[in-house]
This record gives sequence, structure tokens and C-alpha cells, in this order.
Amino acid sequence: MAIQVAPEPRAELSADERHVLELYRSGRLQPARPAPAWRLILEAAIALRSLLTLAVVLLIVLFALSLSSTVGSLNDRLTGAAQRTGQAITGAGQAVSDAFNPTHPPRYAITQDTEFSSLETVGAGQAFGHSSQYVFTLEGIQRREAGSANPDFAQYATVARRYQVPRETKVLGITIYVDRGEQQYILDRGETFRIGGQLYKVNWISSAQMQMALATYRSPDQFAGRLAFDSD
Repeated sequence: MAIQVAPEPRAELSADERHVLELYRSGRLQPARPAPAWRLILEAAIALRSLLTLAVVLLIVLFALSLSSTVGSLNDRLTGAAQRTGQAITGAGQAVSDAFNPTHPPRYAITQDTEFSSLETVGAGQAFGHSSQYVFTLEGIQRREAGSANPDFAQYATVARRYQVPRETKVLGITIYVDRGEQQYILDRGETFRIGGQLYKVNWISSAQMQMALATYRSPDQFAGRLAFDSD
């Protein structure tokens, strides 16, 4: 007994597929052809040229930035050189002028000291200053026991103040009390003090010689610093 195989049903084409098939049969639709090799090479060359152009532009920008920085630095160096040259020319002209004028003022910086009218050396036990009521005497020079990191303050002077004329208190003609107006001051090197109308500065102190040197200010009213003591 023969077995009959039923034919497979044909797949129906859609309207779009039938339209494409008709265009193909009529020759109005051709299958896509691969691009020729020369066209691929041309497109690759165009892309490579674009990359090279971009790289050249970047190099130009970097070079311009570097050139700008270099020019600025060069201008600074040229300006500095011009200024130094001008100063050298001015200095040379000043030197020539000074050679013919020996009375010219100093051309270098000079530190001006305080103006003093006198310098006096005072020994231990010696009176050195008087006010309207008091007399001042250098009692002595002592060294600090603990020492000092600053050698200027390793020693100090002891000054005694007393009435020029002691003041006595009497009862029925009998002296029961004598006021000498005694006061002690400690002076270090460099300190300033006033006695009456005179302003003094301790110039140096020597425990070996038991002396101190006092400089008298030429213009005491111009002093505006701190005083070790002030006595009228």
C-alpha cells in the first residue's frame, strides 16, 4: 500500500514582499553591491588627513603658548638688564662728579647714633648727679649670681639717692629723727634715666674697674623711650 505525502502548504507573501518581488522582476531594483576598494582607501585617507590636521592645530596652539611664556620671560630679562645698565651709568656719572667734589655727602647708608653732649666716667662712691633736693652716688658694681645669656646684662650698677641736706625732726631742740631721703636704683647697660633737667644713658659698666660711663643727651626733650627712673 503506497503512502502519499501531502504537499507542504505554500507560504503566502505579504503585500510588501510581493511589491519588492515585482520591482526586482521589472529590473527597477538591483541587489546591493560591495563598495569598491578604491573608495575605502579614499575614505581612510580623508579620515587620516582630518586626524593630521587636528594634530597640527594642537601643536600650533602648544607652540603659541610656549612662545608667549618665553617672550614674557625674555621681556622681563631685557627690562631688568636695561634697569641695571641705567643704574650703572648713573653710578659711574655720580662717581665722576664726586671725584671733583670732595665735600659731597656719603653715598652709603650710615646709622645715626643718639646725639650726646658729654661722656663721664664715674667710680664707686662718687657723686655724679644733683637735682634740686637730691644727690646721686654710685655705690658699686655687682655681677649677677645666676649669670646672664646676654653679656650686656651680666653686671649692674647700684645707685643711691639721698637728700643734699638731711631733714631733721626736733622736739625741744633735740633731734629725734633724721630723714636722709634714701632710695636705691639698679641700672643696666643701655638704660636711660633723668636727674633734674639732665638725661643720662649708661654707656658701659665694669665690675673689674668698679666704674660706669654715663653719656649726657644733647637734646633730652627729644627722648620718647622708657626711663629707669625720673627724679626732679
